[in-house]
Amino acid sequence: MRPFNELIDAQDPGIEKIREWMLDAVNHCELQAALGQLGKCPPHLGTDNTSAATHDLEDMPGRPRAYNSDYLELCTHYDLTPLTIHVRCPHEHGDVESLNRHLKRRLDQHLILRGSRDFTSLEAYDRFVEGVVRAANAKRQKRLAEELACMKALPTGRLAEYRECQPLVSTQSLIRVRKHTYSVPSRLIGHTLRVECHEARLKVYLGREFLFELPRLKGDRGSLVDFRHVIEPLLRKPGAFIHYRHREALYPSVVYRRAYDRLVAEHGERPGVIEYLHLLKLAVEETVEKVEAALERQLAQRGSWRAVQVREQLAPSARTVIELAELTPNLQAYDALLGREADHVG
Repeated sequence: MRPFNELIDAQDPGIEKIREWMLDAVNHCELQAALGQLGKCPPHLGTDNTSAATHDLEDMPGRPRAYNSDYLELCTHYDLTPLTIHVRCPHEHGDVESLNRHLKRRLDQHLILRGSRDFTSLEAYDRFVEGVVRAANAKRQKRLAEELACMKALPTGRLAEYRECQPLVSTQSLIRVRKHTYSVPSRLIGHTLRVECHEARLKVYLGREFLFELPRLKGDRGSLVDFRHVIEPLLRKPGAFIHYRHREALYPSVVYRRAYDRLVAEHGERPGVIEYLHLLKLAVEETVEKVEAALERQLAQRGSWRAVQVREQLAPSARTVIELAELTPNLQAYDALLGREADHVG
């Protein structure tokens, strides 16, 4: 999403036109943040025919696309009149769309002046972009004041910035959230979780207890599978590994894939799979990096090897040394024994 002020670019579109589009965004969090920054609310909200705002009417082909319920809820809360361009007519918002190029150019120039495109975190990059946009908008405050004078006050309260769903954890330790697949720890198999779908993160709860966060996947479909979550069920049923739908996620790096191929070639398919699963179990107990370094050393050697040898390199088993007490024989016992034997003979 582009901040509202950024829409007033060097092309300087007309005030009335700005008032009609306002923001070319449909994300609740982004729009609410932009409106909160402005402190006012426009009469209209314009978008293209993005699927986040509209959908096709399957039983009425050729009719205009209908608005989604979530989008209408947003417009109702802020008393916005929704507007869209015609289907396959992007030129109707061409002046808005062209601002993408201007913003990219401006950011690129500031990155050149900065001397580096590396940032310590995503938050640091967000602050950088915000600073560039604020500097560009500093000279547009007069025109912004004209806009604010024509806008309405914001409603009290805000819409929830997330959507909730309650997926059931499958026997494969997977959940489905908005057409995407995520893995969760195997101890949750059979439980119904509560998931808050935020803009970039998923917050996972079991009842009222917060468990963990997951990065939210983008796009229509995808999967995010962590081998740490599924290794226990796979060790119990190693035969499922061969046809596992998300098997590629079980190779943390190319080295692990090479190790799997080597184990299967040397020991056969099923024994090789079992050996590889034990390597993944070791990676859970230690770290992926430690096991990877040990695997590289093992792959460089000739001859067959097993997961237990890698384990011995990283975590040698403690060898118990039994300390024996010093044996001091009592010779008098022998004398007594010989004496009894002599009496018996006599």
